[in-house]
Order: sequence, then C-alpha cells, then structure tokens
Amino acid sequence: MPEARRVRAIFDSIAPRYDRFNRIATLNRDQAWRARTARAAAPSHVGHALDVATGTGLVARELLDRADRVTGVDLSLEMLRSGEETNAGRVSMLAGDALSLPFKDASFDCATIGYDVRNTADPQRSLDELFRVLRPGGRVAVLDICRPTSATQELLCRTVFRVIVPMVGRLLAGKTGPYCYLLQSVDDFDTPDELAASMRATGFDDVTFEVLYLGLVTLHVGVKPS
Repeated sequence: MPEARRVRAIFDSIAPRYDRFNRIATLNRDQAWRARTARAAAPSHVGHALDVATGTGLVARELLDRADRVTGVDLSLEMLRSGEETNAGRVSMLAGDALSLPFKDASFDCATIGYDVRNTADPQRSLDELFRVLRPGGRVAVLDICRPTSATQELLCRTVFRVIVPMVGRLLAGKTGPYCYLLQSVDDFDTPDELAASMRATGFDDVTFEVLYLGLVTLHVGVKPS
C-alpha cells in the first residue's frame, strides 16, 4: 500500500486539475456518483456529516443539503486550498489523515469517503476510524475503485488505467506520472466482495454495495449498530 507522503505528493501535484481530470476520465459520470454517495450516507437529513478524503470538497458540497453541518478532511493541503476557493466557507475543511481522524468518538451522524480506502497504507484501519467517529445508527458510504473479478473487467481496468488515464493526464498536465500509479493501487486493493467483508469485520451492519461503472467503481454502504 502507498505511503502517506507519496499519496500526499501525488495529489498535491494534480490538485489544480483534479476535478477536470475526473470529469473527462469518467465521461462526466463522477458528479452523479458523488450525489449518489451523499444520498446513500444521508438518505434523510442529519446533524453533522463527515467527508473523508474530501479533496476539493465536491462530495462534501453534495452533503450540504442533507446535513446541518459538513466537515471535510484531506491529507493534501493543495487539494484543500483548491476546495476552499469554491466552497465559500460552507464546508469546514481540515487537514487530516484517514488513518487517524482528528475527532472524538461518535462525533458524526454520517460519513463518506471517496477513492481513499484504497490509497491508505492500512485500509482496515481507515474503516476502523470511520466506525469510531460515527454515532450509533450512523451510515457510511465508501466510493472507490475495486479490483476486477473477471477477465473482461481486468482487460477494461488495464485499458482504462494504462491508456486512457495517462492520456488524459498528459493532455491536462503534460505529464503522466501522477496518474500511472492508479493501476497499482487497484491491483493491491480488495474486490467488491472483499471490501464488503472488511466492512462487516469492522462492525458495520447491513453492508451492501452496487457497481457503478465497468465493474470497477463501487459504492459500499454500511450502518454502525445502535
């Protein structure tokens, strides 16, 4: 799994282009996925929502209509700075590590995390931290890219991450390095079923998942027991 410093450096380097990259690489489907993630975490209005790996705060902003308060946390200071320029103070943006969230136990009514369980040095610990900071009955929604489970999905994955993603990176930034590591991060991560099992092992109940794109992008949802 990647080291925190490496991940921070990668996302610092692509922060000004990150949102545009996602729109192009996902054929503009990323916005619908973020909205779906927010709805899954907070199907009804809640008090305080947390978005881990908030980046520029796009998922956090989807939560604004679903919560009284929204806090976003990210390891990358450059991503946070980019987000602060557009969220106009509506989201509290804090620097923090998913492996050691800077909050007391049972602080939030719901939580989301996008594309970061896979990027941490210890995915199980990141799930443990989400469980810890949720209040009983709170929901978590995990949006991520899981390891393929079939030969067809494997081919799609390698085509996307070896050809399309570096090409988009080169067009936007004139470099491919920060984007090439994505394939390795997926290879090292769980399948959808394995991630669901890890969430259950953490203590989450009612764990479900849906596949959103090419058998790779998944949305897992779980509930902390009351």
